[in-house]
Amino acid sequence: MGININNIFLFNIHGGAWEYGYPEWMLFTYEYFKNYNLNLVVPGYRLAPKSKFKEQIEDINNSINFIKKQYGENLNIILAGHSAGAHLAYYASKYHKVNGLILSSGVYDLTKYTKKYVDQITSKNIPSKSISPIYDNEEIKTPILLTYTELEEQIYIDQSKDFYSKIKDNNSKNMIYTFKNVDHYHEPNAMNKNNQSWDKTFSNWLQKLA
Repeated sequence: MGININNIFLFNIHGGAWEYGYPEWMLFTYEYFKNYNLNLVVPGYRLAPKSKFKEQIEDINNSINFIKKQYGENLNIILAGHSAGAHLAYYASKYHKVNGLILSSGVYDLTKYTKKYVDQITSKNIPSKSISPIYDNEEIKTPILLTYTELEEQIYIDQSKDFYSKIKDNNSKNMIYTFKNVDHYHEPNAMNKNNQSWDKTFSNWLQKLA
């Protein structure tokens, strides 16, 4: 059974290697998602090195639970994120009933990512492999729209392709999109109505959720 796509809360989580960034970074997407009557929420989270992965997920869960308390438990929810935010969105989805995931240039294999950043969010109890989506044994059924950019660092391109290969057959609604002539840092800005190929892809994916 589908959902009412005119009553969706989209939580869009900023990136920044878990160490940098602000929720305001994702406000670039507000005007775009407003076209689809999506209620945009941009959660903040405590940053590394003072806080690790566990605390960051806790903060995002608190944001989702706050909105649920205000608007009801049975919300239609899409979790989205860019870069490290996509990584956090993926794991936050395990704590909630989520109708869709938009994962943009995420870090899906922490064992191959910059050690400096990974060491700041991991620990003996939560090693990098245990929070790497590529190694997740759970077959995630949530519809996923995975994106990356043409001008990425190669690690993001490789990890995006590898992760999509892992999940593509889990749900017939899964889709992948490549932003042309865009670099990693400007991917959220490229989500706009002027980018007709992106808009068509997003619209099609959203309609699949209905």
